[in-house]
Amino acid sequence: MTVRLLICDDHPLFREGLRRMLETVEDFEVVGEAERADDVVRSCAELHPDVVVLDVELPGGSGIGALERLRTEQPAARVLMLSAFGDATRVRRALRTGANGYLLKNAPPKEVIEAIRKVAAGGSALALAVAESMADGLRAEPQEEIMRRKLALLTERERAVLRLAAAGVSNAEIGRRLSISEGTVKNHVTHILRKLELEDRTQAAVVAVKHGFAD
Repeated sequence: MTVRLLICDDHPLFREGLRRMLETVEDFEVVGEAERADDVVRSCAELHPDVVVLDVELPGGSGIGALERLRTEQPAARVLMLSAFGDATRVRRALRTGANGYLLKNAPPKEVIEAIRKVAAGGSALALAVAESMADGLRAEPQEEIMRRKLALLTERERAVLRLAAAGVSNAEIGRRLSISEGTVKNHVTHILRKLELEDRTQAAVVAVKHGFAD
């Protein structure tokens, strides 16, 4: 089955080179090109590509902005970001907005071809250098953000237990208020400490107050 492609990049020489390379692939067909962000959605609606190869930086609005519009107006479109920038911030924004893959422009032709095939087939593709950049960004992530992500893992019942524990309510009283046994409360506290990677109830109370969980 032929994979229909739309190339979106504002550099004519790069766009032409990419088109020539992709057209050497037997089952690829480049159905169109766009050089401005505000042309991407219109071109996609007119040409119905299987995969949109989209630059992050475009005139007329960013590639991320174009991706956001695609997700609203052309939700079935599969999008592979192809950018000169591989920093964790751009990559994270692209993936959160709905990109199906992210490669760098210096990727070898074989990697680009394989990534397009993966994305067209419903999968995802991420360049090794991009994955490493994201890992570095996560390692450097502020502790406050890390703790917010951990707190997001708590269940509604665990949040209720944490809120009461932070207010100094005993396990027995927490159980009475939530209509559960004291043993169940202790189990919830154990799970909370494990998820937050804390050592005791006092540390959990401090975190709860700091992040607005305490009444």
